[in-house]
Amino acid sequence: MSITPVERMSLESSNYALFRDCLSTTLLRRQAPASPDSKRRRRAKAERARTRARDLPAPEADPQQDAEELAEFIDYLASSIFESLPEELRDVGYRSWRESERLQAQFALPLTEAGMAALDLPPSIPETLVTYNLVSPDPTLDSPLPPTTEAFLIPILTSYLESATKPPPATPSTRTEACEICERSWIPLSYHHLIPRFVHDKAVKRGWHRKEDLQNVAWLCGACHRFVHHFKNHEELARDYYTVELLLAEDEAMVKPDPDAPAATTTLPSRQRKWHPRVFTGCVNCRRRHVKCDERTPSCTNCTRLNLPCNFDRKFVFKAVRPTKGQPAAAAKRPPPSTERHASTRSPSPSSTDDAVDNVTVRNQPPSGELVPAAGTTGVIRFSDPSTPHGIGSVSAGMVPTEPVEGVESSFRISIPDPAAHVNSNEILYYQHFLNTVSTYLIIYDTPSNSNPYRMLPNLVGDTGLIQDTMKALGAMHLSGLPQTQNQRVHRSAAMKTYASVVTRLRDIVSSSHGQANLELLATSLLLCMFEKMSSTDSSWKVHLLGAGQIFQSMYSPRTARPASGGADGLGIASTLPLRRFLVSMMSYLDVAASCATGEGPLIPGDYWETLGGGWEYNLGVPSFATTRSAADRTMAQLRNSWSRIMSIQTEISRFAKFLRSEHDQRQREMIHSDLTYRLRNWHDSAPDIYLRLETLDSMPDDATEEDVETLTAAACIHCYALGCAVYLERITTRRIGSAAFDPEIKTTVDRILTLIFNFSSGINQLAILWPLLTAGIATVDAQQQDVVRSRLNGMKNFGFKHVFRVLDTLEHSWEHMRLYGGINYDKFEAMISSNLVP
Repeated sequence: MSITPVERMSLESSNYALFRDCLSTTLLRRQAPASPDSKRRRRAKAERARTRARDLPAPEADPQQDAEELAEFIDYLASSIFESLPEELRDVGYRSWRESERLQAQFALPLTEAGMAALDLPPSIPETLVTYNLVSPDPTLDSPLPPTTEAFLIPILTSYLESATKPPPATPSTRTEACEICERSWIPLSYHHLIPRFVHDKAVKRGWHRKEDLQNVAWLCGACHRFVHHFKNHEELARDYYTVELLLAEDEAMVKPDPDAPAATTTLPSRQRKWHPRVFTGCVNCRRRHVKCDERTPSCTNCTRLNLPCNFDRKFVFKAVRPTKGQPAAAAKRPPPSTERHASTRSPSPSSTDDAVDNVTVRNQPPSGELVPAAGTTGVIRFSDPSTPHGIGSVSAGMVPTEPVEGVESSFRISIPDPAAHVNSNEILYYQHFLNTVSTYLIIYDTPSNSNPYRMLPNLVGDTGLIQDTMKALGAMHLSGLPQTQNQRVHRSAAMKTYASVVTRLRDIVSSSHGQANLELLATSLLLCMFEKMSSTDSSWKVHLLGAGQIFQSMYSPRTARPASGGADGLGIASTLPLRRFLVSMMSYLDVAASCATGEGPLIPGDYWETLGGGWEYNLGVPSFATTRSAADRTMAQLRNSWSRIMSIQTEISRFAKFLRSEHDQRQREMIHSDLTYRLRNWHDSAPDIYLRLETLDSMPDDATEEDVETLTAAACIHCYALGCAVYLERITTRRIGSAAFDPEIKTTVDRILTLIFNFSSGINQLAILWPLLTAGIATVDAQQQDVVRSRLNGMKNFGFKHVFRVLDTLEHSWEHMRLYGGINYDKFEAMISSNLVP
């Protein structure tokens, strides 16, 4: 094969030779034969003789001729591709690359097929690559060859750009006549990297310097060289003293080293390692490599850079947190809780000791700048619509009480304790924050006609302090997650220490021979599950939910005799009947959400919130605790009943998802699918009259009364769940995302879900429709709908719950894969969803 003479000067330049070398390296690497792994089998002598007799002599190959033909082919291919590259890419160098921001943005490393699409290659190049079997003729087929021309060129251009834009090394031509610090010229000099090589990667990653500036050097004598290395640590030198002028600006560097002085008189500052807080969270890979993890989901930055599977599942074992010397040994014997709605005055939990946690000391007096109101002041927590730019108002002190304004969902006045009191102010703040704020977020529909059972738990169950300390941990963790809160590390450290103490004490009680299942242990386990849901980036909530399920089954299992404690387990006592109903509904609320996330079915079979709890009593009002009657009670009772039926259908769909992952009969699969479809259709046909009115509305009527607003908001929420069940059933059956692009019925359902969510939910009520929003977001392919969902979830981040952040990360991940690749690995996507609890 002969090639035409290269006319352009750029082909004869060093860049063309470099490009040709990169091309040849890639081709030779792919054409290299694989070395045989298996040992050759011995054959019998007779068989070997027969084979030798049949073999014909093969013509000998000429290695010299093959090498020349390969060189000609590489020259032909390199010249064709190099001539088609843009002129600025052909003439790229260290200086031109550094000065052209457009070139760096267009060909940012690592290269991608989307970025390579900007190259306007002539049709002859793809045809040549396909003809010589270098690119697969059909990109949709499985082949060891690159599927497209862009995929073939990515490693070649990557190697070419890395070599062509590499900064020149330090050469003797930059050598100075004298030391650049002490200016002595009669002693030997050596070059010093102004940015130490040990921190080159860190300097680029943290944005201190650009990659091309890392090779800046200074010529120093031996004494000045040693002085600079002991003057500051490597990070400070790279960040603050990366030029000779910055070094000379320091008073210590202006002292010229005396070569005649004895070595003993030269005292160098000792190098001390900076303290760093230990991180116990993060993905498995970052914890194993002992590096800082930014905890981004679904894949952190380190795992993305190293192309590693990112997994946040962990087996975390808390060390036992025992009472300190100043605390009484019998911590379990505590005085009964006060009936007033203020912070508990029991013996302080481990979070109130003077132990330093995460370089933060939680002490009796609040540190300066901490989020603690002044004595005698009153703070107001306001809940505004998170869809607004400001979202939730921050927790502030000393605010003047104001009248309710339009858009405010609810308002509670907090009685701020005196910081000079003997009880820790931080603990009172966390406890009050849970009772007045977090409990409202958890129950969601916290209206004046429905009492909040969370505020009554401390007075109704147990006397070991587990419930109170768990509430403090929840309050502290929620404060640390609010964007407007100061000293977030202080609150998070207190939350984690209290959480560890609760887990240790709960484990000791459950494992002891005298411990028995009761309402306090059940409530504590459920609140710990809520804690993990709102704060962690992994599936740690599964451990607490499994423990709560075991406690629940132990409480409701058949007994041979009544307990000797006189009903300490909370069963058979009329006064605890409302609480028992509430905890059963709370257990089912989390259990059904977990079954939909994991697709494994619920922990406890059957509609136990009906059979054991007597009906639904978690959100949508808790009638057993209601102290007043409302005109909407009858309609809300019908809505709670319809909600109960939807939860039953959700559990059956999750069981169907588990069935689909096993070996199954196609006929049985169709029967179960038809039955679930019939149950959903029957739910819509037999729904209460409020849903008929809702079908005619696309937004809240302007003349709606307070009763209408309450019932229509609740009906829209439940209807979103019913429609979401249909989308969820279609997704697990077809194992695909973006179903709205393939099924018109799913598209209509998704449109209706988003219409109800955006027009009938605001403020705290948005937390009640997170699962339908996630389900509809996975199914939609409309860019405008995706933008609206993204905006709504960004506003909901102000609630301070981690699972809201993870819902947005999941949707962004699915949308990006649909946009780039037209699909997603459903098994990995399913594993990502299963780690996030979205009730």
